[in-house]
Amino acid sequence: MSYVYILINEAMPGMIKIGRTTTSVKQRISELNAPAGIPLPFTCYYAARVEDSQKVERKLHEAFGDHRVRERREFFRLSPHRAQAALELAALEDVAVALLEHRRRDALAHHLGDLLLRGPHVLEEHGLAVLAGAQPLRLQVAVDGAGD
Repeated sequence: MSYVYILINEAMPGMIKIGRTTTSVKQRISELNAPAGIPLPFTCYYAARVEDSQKVERKLHEAFGDHRVRERREFFRLSPHRAQAALELAALEDVAVALLEHRRRDALAHHLGDLLLRGPHVLEEHGLAVLAGAQPLRLQVAVDGAGD
């Protein structure tokens, strides 16, 4: 499998990175965020599984070449929405949704962990109830209007 991605970075307003990977987009983002010279982490604006990532990436770089920040670099002064619209033409599968859901689950798990450490009364204040009858511990989230 191969992927083409569009990344954004708050430290680089107005710029996007269009790249490709044959591993996972999440792993590639981790690699890019590892160097100490990156003040803020890259985030995925859009990513897609494609048939031929080299060809798709090359065509996107050609299409937006007049927006390239520096020759032989993957950075462009371009709206991420425009790049997404072009990439969607070659997409076999949108993987950005899966990445976003993974980030949301991680954030929720972190938040719930913080609440658990603060005690059961805090859980109740946030509309959460601890169900102790089963192993492992389960959390039930009360959603207003659910099932109406």
